Amino acid sequence: MPQAVIVQEFGAKSYVICAPNSFISDIWGICFREEAIEMNRDIQKVLNERYEIITRLSAIAEDKVNHFPDGRIKVKRRKNGVYYYLTNAEYEDRLLKSSEIDLAKDLLQKSYFKKVIKASNEETQFLKYVIDNYPKFQAEDIYSQLSEDRKNLVKPITPTDEQFITNWQNQPYTPKPFKKEDPFFVTLRGER
Repeated sequence: MPQAVIVQEFGAKSYVICAPNSFISDIWGICFREEAIEMNRDIQKVLNERYEIITRLSAIAEDKVNHFPDGRIKVKRRKNGVYYYLTNAEYEDRLLKSSEIDLAKDLLQKSYFKKVIKASNEETQFLKYVIDNYPKFQAEDIYSQLSEDRKNLVKPITPTDEQFITNWQNQPYTPKPFKKEDPFFVTLRGER
C-alpha cells in the first residue's frame, strides 16, 4: 500500500503520484501512465498542427509580398505629427505628400509581411527539427518492448495496463452499508 500520495498540477491536468514503501522503480506508482501517453500524443498533435498553420501563414505572406511596389518607408514622429519618408535603393529619403499615403500603407504592409515571413520561417525550422527528433518511443513504452525473459526480471517505473488492472482488482472492496430492503446489483465478482 502507498505511504504517501502527492498531487502535482501541470497546466489544466492534475497527476497523482503514489509513493509506495518499496523499490525506487515503484515511486511513480500506478497513477499516471495513461495521462503521460495522452500528453505525448497531444504534444505531437499540437506540434504538427502548429507547423501546418505557420506553413500556410508563411505561404500567404510570401504570395502577397510580391504584389507591392519597391522601396521602404521610414516613419518619423515630430512635434507637429508623423512623417513618412520613402527610401529607395540608394538610401535617399523623400518626404511623402499626404496624397501618397496609399504608397506608405503598401510599403508598410510589405515590411510587415517580410517580418511575418522571417518569423514564420524560423518557427517552422524549429518545429520541423522538434517533430523530426521527437522520440518514437516514450519512456512509458520501453517496458512493453522488452522480451518476456527481461520483463520477468525488470520492474517497470510505471506499471503496464495489465499490472494496473491486476493491482486494481486485488484491492480489497469494502462495501457501503445498505439496508436489507434497498435494491442492489451484484457485480461479476459477487460483490454488492
